[in-house]
Amino acid sequence: MARERKSNPVGKIIMWCILALVVSWGVWQFFVVRQSILAELHAGRMDTGTAAGAGDSGGGEGAGDTDDVRRRLLDDPAGPTAAAEGADVAVHVDPGTAPAATQETPVDEGKIESMMAAARQSLDAGDVVAGRGSLNAALAALGERPGSAALREQLAGLNGGVFLGTEVVADDPYVQMVPIVAGDSLDRIAHRYLITPDLVAVLNPQLSPRNLRTGTPVKVVVGAFHARLLKGSGRVDLYARDMYVRSFGAVI
Repeated sequence: MARERKSNPVGKIIMWCILALVVSWGVWQFFVVRQSILAELHAGRMDTGTAAGAGDSGGGEGAGDTDDVRRRLLDDPAGPTAAAEGADVAVHVDPGTAPAATQETPVDEGKIESMMAAARQSLDAGDVVAGRGSLNAALAALGERPGSAALREQLAGLNGGVFLGTEVVADDPYVQMVPIVAGDSLDRIAHRYLITPDLVAVLNPQLSPRNLRTGTPVKVVVGAFHARLLKGSGRVDLYARDMYVRSFGAVI
């Protein structure tokens, strides 16, 4: 008479434990990667400080930028609008060192020089918003050509403390001071302006998340943010809508 095969309960328990560990590890990795990206972007304010001078080099893409973005940044075909869905950072991956448009279109040096002159005039007059607008337009036109690194460094000096710190510039269309309303939380404020609760906390270190008082002014950056990974240059460029904010080094 054939022996009846008995199931091994210990083996089943071990198998289910291994399966649970694999699933848990995958979920944990997802959240670690997401939080790491946000932490690296927000930590950029430590490099940029709050300097607003056009000649400030503390927030650029110098040797101090050792942020390891690695392959955590994935290509997002939905573009910048994807950030509006989850109030996070959408990422574009560029396999080369320059956008295709700037590779094919000859640069108008006279136009760029005119933008630079307008930027210098505005900044000398104390108009930071107009000055950085002209610099940003010049950077967009220049792409990755010679001179673009200096423009990125200058813009990072102007924008680092504004977009990733406590600095406020008069008449800035990218920054608002909004009052806390009844029932508000950092999550709700962040959702309204397409940014993250962590960034709200970075912009307003004086706030206590557990004691938000109605009517207290809160600094917000009007999002959404998006990032562009340039594989050939080993660099990630962070933007708030169309405004360049700063760059991070990336190890690909």
